[in-house]
Amino acid sequence: MRSSLSGVVVVTIIGVALAQGQSKKKDEVPKVLLTSRYVYVEAVDGDVLNPRVLPENRKAITDLQYALQDWKRYNITAKRREAEILFVVCKGSLASVKGGVGAQGGTNQRTGANASVDAQVGILDDRLEVYILNPDESLMGPIWRHSLKDGLDPPEMPLFAQFKKAIDTAAKQAASKAGSPKIRPLGTW
Repeated sequence: MRSSLSGVVVVTIIGVALAQGQSKKKDEVPKVLLTSRYVYVEAVDGDVLNPRVLPENRKAITDLQYALQDWKRYNITAKRREAEILFVVCKGSLASVKGGVGAQGGTNQRTGANASVDAQVGILDDRLEVYILNPDESLMGPIWRHSLKDGLDPPEMPLFAQFKKAIDTAAKQAASKAGSPKIRPLGTW
């Protein structure tokens, strides 16, 4: 009986310690976001050049790229593989439908038409996620993720504003920790 009771106590203590550690880490900005310089922006359905990217996501990509350029903290790369950090955007929507019609022609009297329809039932909130891009182009993370109704709408872009504030605050805290040694006033030696 004692061994099972002490086992429950140990598990409870470990669980509480882990929960406290997670709550601190949840608010903490990963150091890689402070040290990285090169970023790439894409949508959940592909990059800006992908024809399958929904128009609202394509616009969100360019809006975020402009916001990043104005901030001047990161350099936007032209190629995904050159980035250290990957921003992924997704505009919220109730539903989205894209379609297309194509014609086929052939030499053996095979002609016809084909049609395609892409339909997505989406989420209401806009989403911004940040990943670490590994050298093999696999993703680690997300290391930062938030969603908000109209969160990627310019000019405010509240999701980007949240990210920017978190990074700026963490950078100031890191600078103050690494700052110059305290100087004592004269006569206090």
